[in-house]
Amino acid sequence: MQSLQLPPALGYVVMVEPTETEGLLLALDGALGEPFAAIAPLRGGGAPQRMVSGEAPSGLMPQIAALLPSEARTAVLAVIVGVGPGSYSGIRAAAGAAASIALALGVPVVPVPSDAAIARAAGGVVDLALGAREVLRIEPGGSRLVERSTASDASPLDLAARTALRDGVAAALLDAGRASLTNGGGLDPARAAIELRYLAHPRGTLPAGETA
Repeated sequence: MQSLQLPPALGYVVMVEPTETEGLLLALDGALGEPFAAIAPLRGGGAPQRMVSGEAPSGLMPQIAALLPSEARTAVLAVIVGVGPGSYSGIRAAAGAAASIALALGVPVVPVPSDAAIARAAGGVVDLALGAREVLRIEPGGSRLVERSTASDASPLDLAARTALRDGVAAALLDAGRASLTNGGGLDPARAAIELRYLAHPRGTLPAGETA
């Protein structure tokens, strides 16, 4: 695992204004590829109220700004973020956005394992392509890297499958975040590091076809 302190993204500032709106949770994750964001009430469960995706040409941060108008931003009580394993660029983008927003709003960040959320949403084995040769196999009991040649029993997710899975992953993240907050969990974004979970091949081994 790798610990990474993520500074606020330059050029994006989330302003806070007083409001009486019900407390909200903001969830972000990018393990499936393109990062997404979702909001839901602190109390309750199930599907998020609204979602946006970084697939838009403008990227994720402007989409989040539209998702949370100024009068709703002070209602955000915590930012839940999937910390992997999964798409390397996706989880970094989601974590960077989460750190920026939480710091600007003065709320805690709640890290949640992305593979646990994906496994719950899928209800079975998911093979997530990470590159030309590697596949992340996500199972109810955990996740591991496998070579594409051994992933024939479950096809790597295409864009349509990732899109269909996102709602369930967002709901799982929100539920895990609620449970963590109930137990006093959460990181101060100004003082603590967000630990991103990257899987690697066992020490001393290389994927098939590679040489040292």
